[in-house]
Amino acid sequence: MNQMKNRLLHMMLIFLSVFSICSCVQELAVIDYSFEFAAEITYDSQADEHRLTLTRKSGAEGNQYKFAFTLDSEANVSLTDMNGMTHEGSFKDSFSEVYAKTYTLSKAVPGEHTLSLDISTPEYSQSLAVTYLVEDFSFDFDTKVLFDEKTKAHSLEVTLKEGAPTDTYTISFTIDNQEPRKTYQETFTDSIVKTYQLSVQEPGEHTVNLEITTGKHSQKADLPYTVNDYSFQVKADIEYDRDNLSHILFLTLMRGSRDEAYTVSYTVDGGHAVKLTDESGKQLGASFSESFKDATIRSYDLSRAEKGKHNMQLIVSTKDYSQTLEVPYAVDALPFTIHAEMDTSGSGSVMMLTLKEGDTATDYNATIQIDGKTIASPKVNFSRNPIYRYTLPTVRPGKHDVSVQLTDTFTIQKESVSYNEPVRHPYLDITLKYNENSGKHIAEIGDNPYDISLKFVTSLTVKGQTTIAIYDPGYWGETRYETKTKTMSDSNTASGIYGGNSVTLIDRDALVTKLTGSYVMSDVIEYFYDPGSGGEDSGREWYEVTGTERKYYVLKEETLKVDISGEKVTGVTLRIKNNIGAMTLNGKSNSSGTTNINL
Repeated sequence: MNQMKNRLLHMMLIFLSVFSICSCVQELAVIDYSFEFAAEITYDSQADEHRLTLTRKSGAEGNQYKFAFTLDSEANVSLTDMNGMTHEGSFKDSFSEVYAKTYTLSKAVPGEHTLSLDISTPEYSQSLAVTYLVEDFSFDFDTKVLFDEKTKAHSLEVTLKEGAPTDTYTISFTIDNQEPRKTYQETFTDSIVKTYQLSVQEPGEHTVNLEITTGKHSQKADLPYTVNDYSFQVKADIEYDRDNLSHILFLTLMRGSRDEAYTVSYTVDGGHAVKLTDESGKQLGASFSESFKDATIRSYDLSRAEKGKHNMQLIVSTKDYSQTLEVPYAVDALPFTIHAEMDTSGSGSVMMLTLKEGDTATDYNATIQIDGKTIASPKVNFSRNPIYRYTLPTVRPGKHDVSVQLTDTFTIQKESVSYNEPVRHPYLDITLKYNENSGKHIAEIGDNPYDISLKFVTSLTVKGQTTIAIYDPGYWGETRYETKTKTMSDSNTASGIYGGNSVTLIDRDALVTKLTGSYVMSDVIEYFYDPGSGGEDSGREWYEVTGTERKYYVLKEETLKVDISGEKVTGVTLRIKNNIGAMTLNGKSNSSGTTNINL
C-alpha cells in the first residue's frame, strides 16, 4: 500500500456571520415601599428583666429603618441589644441579615407600662404599642446577731417585715466570707421569725455575711458581732502505752486562756469504776481542778477496765463556758502467739495461720505481705475455726516470702514463711488474625495471670505491578508494553502489652490501599485510516497517541514479619496461633497452626 509521507492536506474554513438586531423595550415599574414589623415583650424570670423582640414580617431587603421609642409617652426607657449596645430614644438598623432581634428594656417601676414604637423609612412608617406589666417582688427583713449569756453562743435572727410569708426565701450566710456557706429554704407562714445557730469562732471581731433571695429580689446585710475570749476548745485523746500496758488520756488546750481555772469531770461507761492518775501519781476524784498555765497538754493514766469497748465522757468547764467530750476506746490485753504455714497443693497457694495462744473470740487486725508488698488487711477471728486460711493472689513461679502481722491494738505479733510457687499457668495464648472490619492485623492476648509484659514488632512489605503502553512512532509506528513494579513498607512496635487485650500489629489495608492508589501514566494509542481517492492503493493508515491514562498498581505480593517477645518467666510458654497466613514469625517461616515460644 502506497503511503505519502509528505502529503499536504488543505482545508477551507467558511465562517458564516449572523447579525441580530436587538430592540429594547423599557417598562414602567411600580415600587412597593411598605413594610411590617411585629413587637412582643416577654419577662425572663431567671434574669429578672423584660425583653423586646422585633420581627420584620415584610419589607424590602436593604432598607434602613429608624426606630423611635418612648415608655408611657415619655423618654424614660433605654434598649440594650444582644451586642451590649444601649440605645436612648432611637436607633437605626437594616434588619437585612436576620428577621428578628431581641433587646433588653431598662428597669421600670412596678405597674402597667406601654412601650410606643415609631418605625420609619423616608418612604413609609409604622407605629406600634406594646403593653406589659412590671410586678413588685420586693421584700424587707430585719436581721441581727443575738448572744445567749447562758450558753455563750451566737445566733442569727431573721424577721420578715415586708413581703409574702408564703413565698419561699433562700437564706444564705457565711462568717467573714469564709466557706462553707449555710443555705436554707424557708417560708414564714408559721412564724415571721427564724433563728440560726452560728458556729463557734475564734475570739475577736466577726461579720455574718447574709443574703436573702427569692429569685426575683434580694437583700444583703453584713452583721458585725464580737466573740469574747472566754470560750475555749479542748481536745481529748486516749492512746495505749505498749511499754506500760496501760491507756493514757491526753487533754490538749487547743484554744482559750491558759490562765483560766478549769474543772474536769469524768465518767467511764456512765460510772466511776475507772480512775485517773495524774503525772505526779496522785489518783484523782470524779471531778478535779486543772491548769494549763505551765503546759497546754496534760496526761493521765487510766486504771484497767474490763475487756471490751468503753466510752469516756468528760466535761471541761470554767465559770463562763463548758465543753463536753466523748472518747471511745477498747481494752484487750490478752497475750497471744501465732504460727504460719503454706499449702501449695491446690489450685492456689494458701497461707494457713494458727493462733497458738490467745483469745479466739478477739477480732484481730491482720496485715499480709508477699515479698514486702501488702496484699490484704483482713479481720481475723479464730472462734469458729482454729486455722485461718487465706488464698494468695497469683504470683510468678519461684521462691517467695510471706509475712503476716496480727494485732489486737495492744500487742503485735509477726510471723514469716518462705515457699516455692509452682507453675500453675504454663501457657500464655496469643492469636494472630486479620480483622475484616478494621482491615488490620491484630493480636488477641488471652488470660495473663502472671502479668507478663509483651512486645510485638511487626513489618509489612507489599509489592504491586502494572503494565503501561509506550508508542514509538518510527516509520510504521509501533506500540510496546512495559511492566512497572512498586514496593511499599510499614512497621509498628507495641510494647507493655498485657493479658485480655487486643493489640494492632499493622494496618494492612491502609498500606495496600496506598499501594493500589498509586499509578503511572500510559499512552492512549488510536488507529486511523484514510482511503484516499486515487484507487485501491491510494489510502493510508497510521497510529497516533491521543492522550494518556492512569494505570494503577495491582497487589501481587505481600510479606509479613512478626516478632513476639516478653518478660522471662520460668516455665511459661507463649502459645501462638496463626490465623493470618504466610508470615515470618520470630525469624522462621510460618503459615498456620500453633507455634510455641519459650520465655
